[in-house]
Amino acid sequence: MIITVTPSPIFDNGRALTYEYGDNTQLMQNWDYKSKVTANNFVGSIYLDNNLKNVSRQYKLPRLNDDVYKKIFYGMGRVISKEHQEIIRTALDYRYGKLLDGGIII
Repeated sequence: MIITVTPSPIFDNGRALTYEYGDNTQLMQNWDYKSKVTANNFVGSIYLDNNLKNVSRQYKLPRLNDDVYKKIFYGMGRVISKEHQEIIRTALDYRYGKLLDGGIII
């Protein structure tokens, strides 16, 4: 039996959503979303960015625009503040940019 495995081009964990800060806006604002993230992902390196080097093809993903973010944050207004959503959006924009710059997504 031959099994083909295709790794996900986007690696992440709950840290992208600032879960560890609860609703403490001050901690969220000081969060370094550009830092090297580690995780127990059971493939490749514990550093999530390093695992992107193992992606051998390009993926087509929609651009992150206001319409996409409306879908991402739909219903979240009752759970997290607009400021918290903006912090998450900034981090997602940064990570999306890294995937574009690395040629992983088109």
